[in-house]
Amino acid sequence: MSWSPLDAKTSFDRLRFPTRLNAKLVGLINVVTGADAAPTRQAYDVFEHLSAQVDAQLDTLESILGEGVADFNAAVADLKAGAVVG
Repeated sequence: MSWSPLDAKTSFDRLRFPTRLNAKLVGLINVVTGADAAPTRQAYDVFEHLSAQVDAQLDTLESILGEGVADFNAAVADLKAGAVVG
């Protein structure tokens, strides 16, 4: 079952579902900006880990937008229906 933030009806619901990438980034930002000292090595390590995950998601999105939409529009054109534009 896939979870969406829209599924959370109370603040406690967020504890029952897995934390998404954007929430992890926000948490890291709060840790770094809330400190009076420079970020720790652990904060840098978490940033590098999350940054790699963001890059992978952006690569997937680029692939979908670059190839998937074109393939979809070609299939729609074969059906002589209007194309999807974005």
